[in-house]
Amino acid sequence: MKNEIEEMQGYLRKIGAFLSKVKFRLHELEVEGTVNEGLDRFFDRFSPAPLRSNVASQPNKQNNHFWTVKELKDMPFLKDLKYRQLKNGTHQFRYRRDGFDVSFNSKNLKTAKEKAQAFILDLKKKMGADVSIKHVNTLDYVAQLWFSNKKHHVAAHTLRVYQSVYDNHVKPTFGSRKIKDILPMDLQPFFNALAGTLGKTCENAKIILNGIFDFAVANRLCITSPMPGVIIERHVRKVGKALNDEQIKRFKNVMHAAGGFGTAYLIILFSGIRGAELERMSFDWNAGTFTVYNAKLKKHQRAREENLTRTVPIFPGLFALRSRIEREDWRYSAKAISDNIKRFWSESTVKDLRHTFTTKARECGIDNELVNLWTGHLPGKNVTANVYTHFSLEFQQRQAQKINI
Repeated sequence: MKNEIEEMQGYLRKIGAFLSKVKFRLHELEVEGTVNEGLDRFFDRFSPAPLRSNVASQPNKQNNHFWTVKELKDMPFLKDLKYRQLKNGTHQFRYRRDGFDVSFNSKNLKTAKEKAQAFILDLKKKMGADVSIKHVNTLDYVAQLWFSNKKHHVAAHTLRVYQSVYDNHVKPTFGSRKIKDILPMDLQPFFNALAGTLGKTCENAKIILNGIFDFAVANRLCITSPMPGVIIERHVRKVGKALNDEQIKRFKNVMHAAGGFGTAYLIILFSGIRGAELERMSFDWNAGTFTVYNAKLKKHQRAREENLTRTVPIFPGLFALRSRIEREDWRYSAKAISDNIKRFWSESTVKDLRHTFTTKARECGIDNELVNLWTGHLPGKNVTANVYTHFSLEFQQRQAQKINI
């Protein structure tokens, strides 16, 4: 009896292998209609499971026989799923393309297949209803993968800026192009046009495209990045212009008569804080300090609690302004501070007030590293000072008394 069963199993395996070849050939020829659909139903019900081996089997290169012609037409990504049966009998479909490395496993072949189909269906929805295999590896497709990864590593505001630059400038020009076909000679005119009128946008576009192409190279979607072959003019940021002594005198006279807004602008002049740091500023008159929430931090810097705020000595100009500060009528949003300064003073911007404080502090002989600490600037190039110098509060308060604005 045992020999007869083994013999029957051998016949079934041979029949199954033959039927699988027939089905695969029909799919290759794209035979459709009731005959092929009937065969699909027959195979799904009666085809024996793949032979098990004592070792993990190699991926089956002929994966298309798992899917109907209609499924392959609707979801062409199914062709890229690789099937194998593991040593323990588990059926596995694996997708390793376009930045993905995912697998779908089950002891039941039908269940594993359904899991893989669900993933491909979701991929199709993300790519659009009319997705086809030729759309894979366009710059826009890779860009969406890059953005999905990038959002975990940058601040939300930075991500919004990058997304806006991509949607308005990069995508309309290169979105539908295959990423492997984009050359430096294609990118150069694009950057030349941006650099002429939109310097900061050009700089952001460079960051975005560098990231996208590096991501593509790392995932073997293209061989090399074209970005090193592109010459991009460095964007020179506008820096604040310090007020001179005559302007400072006139500015103080104007702001002393300007109510809450006047107090706000004088606080910025006398402390060097950013406009975005004003609203949540707090004073400890007994300790002789004020505290602000740092408005300009990278995402990784926000992870450390000590970076979130900075405590600074109260400067002489602020002590003289104490009665007005205690009225609490100066707490305006960053937008209100930026938008309203021209109502009272047309000669400068809010950034100019901050730059004036920095300039005056350095003219008074204050160490650059200490000025950077007070104003929340990024550390200077003196790495030794950044790492090993810790200014005591008493020392800072003595230095603060030197500032005369």
